[in-house]
Amino acid sequence: MKIRIILPYAEADSQAGLWAISEEETDFRNDPVGAARCTVAFAAMELKDHLQRCVTDAEVSVGSVPVPEAFPIFLEIESPADPSESYELLPEENGLRIRGAGRVGVLYGVYELLKLQGWRWYEPGDAGEIAPQKRDSILLPKTSRRYETPFSVCRGFNMEGLLKESADFSVWMARNRLNNSGCRPHTKQLMRKLGIAMRSGGHIFEGILDPDRLLPSGKTVWEEHPECMVLAGIALVVICVLFNRL
Repeated sequence: MKIRIILPYAEADSQAGLWAISEEETDFRNDPVGAARCTVAFAAMELKDHLQRCVTDAEVSVGSVPVPEAFPIFLEIESPADPSESYELLPEENGLRIRGAGRVGVLYGVYELLKLQGWRWYEPGDAGEIAPQKRDSILLPKTSRRYETPFSVCRGFNMEGLLKESADFSVWMARNRLNNSGCRPHTKQLMRKLGIAMRSGGHIFEGILDPDRLLPSGKTVWEEHPECMVLAGIALVVICVLFNRL
């Protein structure tokens, strides 16, 4: 099966692989266009790599325009400066559009499509990657889908030890749409490319997460955000698994 991943940038045919690893030269604070190109190109290379490994006899290419007889997957971005993470999967008669509100939305949309194929990432590195059985074609959503994150921050970890400067750990976080960690000097540019916000702190969390503290709505934080209970449970399981492997 021939697949063409189409980026909204001229010269993507020859430059996408370089843009995808250009985070050290990218000013993510002041150059939203360059930042978007870096993240979207990285999303394209992630999609190419994983589709080549799960679609039988796949010929996957990346470029700026469609090519004959190749199934087109368009990676589209509504606004390079949009910091939100929402995205859409839009199936067409012969193709698919992954449209993000911003650059992180495009990346998350790619991981949503890969998740639909059966890919899972349970821990950093190759050992935690679960590949689907190979098939002859791509699995597509039957209808258009739009995704919104339930809350924008605090989906992540502030790790210590060997994990705190691990590039594999940062990529694993992005693949699971986690977006918050402490600032790490050696990997901060990678984290910015992946849409991970860097925050430090800890001693205030006891007050913020006090199960009996009432919010302005009159509800506790757990009543206001029941999804936090699920994420907290997942976080505990992941932390236990990771530290048992150190």
